[in-house]
Amino acid sequence: ESLKKVVREISIPVFAIGGVGAENIAVLRAIGVKHFAVCRAVCKARNIREAINEIKDEISGQWPVL
Repeated sequence: ESLKKVVREISIPVFAIGGVGAENIAVLRAIGVKHFAVCRAVCKARNIREAINEIKDEISGQWPVL
């Protein structure tokens, strides 16, 4: 809810960092987040390739991958 308010009320880009993974990317998009960083979801994954593919699948067609 706090992040949603920030996205709505400021005019500079908002980056979501911390706790971002495939399971919540759709929520971030729904509240207007256009930028995010993923670290733990990949680095702590049992299968890094699978974690990356899940994240890529979630953002496919929603955001450009940089």
